[in-house]
Amino acid sequence: MKSNNSGEIAAAVRYAEEGWKILDSGWPDFLMYRRSGGRIEVKFSEVKSETAPVRENQALALRVLSVLAPTVVCRERPDGSFREKRIKPPAQDTYYHRTDNTEWLPCSQHEMCSVQYHVCEPAEREHQNGC
Repeated sequence: MKSNNSGEIAAAVRYAEEGWKILDSGWPDFLMYRRSGGRIEVKFSEVKSETAPVRENQALALRVLSVLAPTVVCRERPDGSFREKRIKPPAQDTYYHRTDNTEWLPCSQHEMCSVQYHVCEPAEREHQNGC
């Protein structure tokens, strides 16, 4: 694993302890995955020191990625621990999800959705436009 700083190394150790496998392509810092209940769980993480700002282009891209999978900014604290701030997906007018057993269904309770593995999509009219 390549890394540019000690914070990324420490974060990688922490995530590895949680069972994550890390693909560190450099942007975002980590694309992580792990098996959970026979499925692959995905997570994006941008690792920052406690005081380093998230650049405007990073913030925009992290919001876009948050539509696909949980996306966090992981900040290193002076004591060596970390805290994560989850990036919320941009607001959309309608959300959809599907499971292994269903087709796309409207997700009226998106914030409290009980489907552990779901992908939220924009409204149906965007699906019909070939998006």
